[in-house]
Amino acid sequence: MNLQVNKSFVWGGLAVALLIFLSSCSNLTEASAKASASFTMNTTTVEKIRASAMGNDLEKANASIISRNMRAATLPTNLFIDISIKGEYEETKTAPVKEGESISFNEIPVGTDIYAEAFAYLKTEDNKKEALYRGTSEHLKVTEGENKLALSLKRIYALSLIDLDFTDTEVKYTVKHLQQNIDDDEYTEVTADRESSVLPETGELPEIVPKDYEGFHLRSFKQLAIDDEKNVLVEVKYDRNVYSVEYSDGLESLELEIIPEAAEYRYGSIVTPAFEGFSTVPGYTFAGWKNGDTIYKADETSSFTVEGDVSLNAQWALTIKNAPDSVGDIVFNDGKAVEGGTILSELGGLSDELKAKAIALIFYIGTECNNDVDGEPDNTTERMLGVGFKFGSKLAWCSSAANAYSIDITALSCTDDGSSGFKDGRQALETMGKFLADNESTDDTTGDGSENKYPAFYYAKNYGQTQENIKGTSYENGWYLPTYPEFTKFNKNSTIQLMKLVLESPIRSNSAYQFWTSSSYDAQYARLHANYYQKDAVQSTDVTLYGYRISYVYPIRQFN
Repeated sequence: MNLQVNKSFVWGGLAVALLIFLSSCSNLTEASAKASASFTMNTTTVEKIRASAMGNDLEKANASIISRNMRAATLPTNLFIDISIKGEYEETKTAPVKEGESISFNEIPVGTDIYAEAFAYLKTEDNKKEALYRGTSEHLKVTEGENKLALSLKRIYALSLIDLDFTDTEVKYTVKHLQQNIDDDEYTEVTADRESSVLPETGELPEIVPKDYEGFHLRSFKQLAIDDEKNVLVEVKYDRNVYSVEYSDGLESLELEIIPEAAEYRYGSIVTPAFEGFSTVPGYTFAGWKNGDTIYKADETSSFTVEGDVSLNAQWALTIKNAPDSVGDIVFNDGKAVEGGTILSELGGLSDELKAKAIALIFYIGTECNNDVDGEPDNTTERMLGVGFKFGSKLAWCSSAANAYSIDITALSCTDDGSSGFKDGRQALETMGKFLADNESTDDTTGDGSENKYPAFYYAKNYGQTQENIKGTSYENGWYLPTYPEFTKFNKNSTIQLMKLVLESPIRSNSAYQFWTSSSYDAQYARLHANYYQKDAVQSTDVTLYGYRISYVYPIRQFN
């Protein structure tokens, strides 16, 4: 027996659901009443039919993946759908596959038995119809009021089978499932999923059900050939999903000029991100890329398998310096330092371990705070000054019992702009004691009761001995009350604000503080700085107060 089959259709298991609504007038007799039916194409229907025409299937892949694969393609415009009402009443209408497009039937008699058919297709250049979807509804008897016909359109895969000759030899029908390779556009068969059967003499082809492979979407069905043994071979191809790998520097306050660009990779690709060749953050060492709970490092886990979109955030580790060398550096009790500032705060600040070791923040490096030599500025040696992280409060410059009370200590005075006069405060107490002894008074800056007479000076002098993380270290001594010129540098660099950002120093936002300096103003006043701390800035003014008034003290120290 010979059987010739020129075209067969394989019905897949992928569907598009359509609803046709019918309504009729209730004020007419059943014999004369007419019902109307309408169908409007929604976005999902249009997208699925378009994707099918382009060799994709939206039901087998994430919509965003399909749209990514389609982004460079031109959407087909020669797509149409035929909807037919059949049974006791027959009428067919055609419309382009277009979102919002409607088809209406207005002359369906009430009481008739009908059903609906739909056929979506691609019209070729030679005006032939290439089938995409087809479906048939159940039968329905039209009644008064609203009626509803439900169609489930199944995807059709056309296979051209040429001259199947059924003789005494069985025709073997084989379906191969092939996955796109990672590195090229060839395909490799999943041999475990090969399906074989014997084609019946009727010539009816078996149903092909696409596989649901993770990371893949259906591309197409394709018949290769009928071989010499009269066997039929069908290939079902699956393309790999494409995912993006994006990079972020992990910072808001600093945008790196060079950072790896985002790239797209096929599912299953092995990706090794760049670990060098891009901008870094001052004071930090690049510590890898983080995705979720995993950190990829050049010398450890350095690559990953693409199974979805990936966002890699740069990780930064503080660079520990052997010694401070820049304004903003945080100094530890072992002499080492790290770079501070807003980036440190943004990256989570110091660890608890490093906070416990932190003793000062460098606020000034320069020569302007050197005392003059023979009336001339000393620009020969730079001084590096750091401020301690704990301030003293409710302290007087001197008490009324001190010999310096109501005396103009001119040896500690400076100009209003701080450019000349007494500028290096390391010897302030000794300088004041010598001045008192040289001016018909007694040096009471040392000995019994001196700490009570000069509280602001001695809080700063004894600072290293009162702090547990400084006591017993190389930095226990050398702390002092800053001069007015030194404190203006302290404030100019917004050091206290940096301290607040970095180490949660007990400075309250929107609060005013007045800080003593060791500089004398006249017989009754000493110089202070009044600072008003806002969220993101420090405002300051110069003020003077009676020496016995109470105020705040920040101790400083030279670190070179």
